[in-house]
Amino acid sequence: MELTINGVKKTLNDIQTVANLLEQLGYQSNFVAVAVNRTCIKRSDFSGHKIEAGDNIEILAPMAGG
Repeated sequence: MELTINGVKKTLNDIQTVANLLEQLGYQSNFVAVAVNRTCIKRSDFSGHKIEAGDNIEILAPMAGG
């Protein structure tokens, strides 16, 4: 399915939920904020929020450094 993730179009397979997406992309879901189509998704809803083809997803993760 084709998605836009942080402004970049990507084609990914076997993505059903926000949790699946984060796992496939290598994120630790406890340390990220996610918005799907400009709507923030609660961390407790990651495993239940369905991803649809064409969704626009923003993933914000903390970064170390200064």
